[in-house]
Amino acid sequence: MIRLLNVHTFEFQEFHSSDVPQCIITSHRWVAGHEASYKDILKRRNTHNTGYRKIQLFAKFIRSKIPGMDWMWIDTCCIQQDSSQEVSEAINSMLKWYRNAVMCLAYLADVHDPYAQRSFARSGWFRRGWTLQELLAPQHVVFITSNGIAIGAKTTIQGSCVLTSRSLHKKVQSITGIPENLLLGYSRSEGVSVEERLAWMANRQTTREEDESYCLLGLLGVNVSVRYGEGREEARKRLLRKVKKATGDTATTQHYEVQVQATTGDWWKLNMSVLMGFHSHERWAQRIHFHLHGR
Repeated sequence: MIRLLNVHTFEFQEFHSSDVPQCIITSHRWVAGHEASYKDILKRRNTHNTGYRKIQLFAKFIRSKIPGMDWMWIDTCCIQQDSSQEVSEAINSMLKWYRNAVMCLAYLADVHDPYAQRSFARSGWFRRGWTLQELLAPQHVVFITSNGIAIGAKTTIQGSCVLTSRSLHKKVQSITGIPENLLLGYSRSEGVSVEERLAWMANRQTTREEDESYCLLGLLGVNVSVRYGEGREEARKRLLRKVKKATGDTATTQHYEVQVQATTGDWWKLNMSVLMGFHSHERWAQRIHFHLHGR
């Protein structure tokens, strides 16, 4: 189930996988204590908060720039954050949602001038954990400034974006270190190793320590139950065990030690012994293909 917000009426509607309409999905950095919740939108309260105004900006952009588009998704209010089951289901579904959306609008709150290349490159959006899959999974990512002006886009190899002709592939590649061919077509990433995917997390941060692992679930092609409060190390161990299991390696995980050195701004400095058991790369690549393509 996915809950979408109508950009005209600001009302929610729930859809199941067989009847999800075309929608715009969003990406942004959370501001602690200022985001609009499901109940805020439902009851039209706290409308002065920056998070509420951000949702209004997204909706206005969609109404004015994408005629005929009625629905949007944003994590702050389209997920009931006080429901642990709903949060877990959403986190395990996010890559699919971002992949299937018509477009992702990436809001850069710290970029005010659409032509300020230095501000764009320094945006905190590129240093957050969750924005990694939000950059890679969608066919089109349109970056917008704090006041809702399109900066440019990342599109798939075959695609083009109707909102802006300014291509930012090479700039984003320079900022993130992710190969341009993967930025342009992440659905073709089956051959990318676990090590390389984890390396993309260098210098990215999350507010909640467990999210360092949870934000990688889709990119690594596994489902893991979300247990906030378990701590950084336990979340990492469960993630890596799931990835190891996905390779088809039946070796006992009791002899499998996760040696992770956590340092500020570089969470995934991995001792390569972490990755022992990932030798069945073909099996794992098939799982990634299924996760990306649904078949």
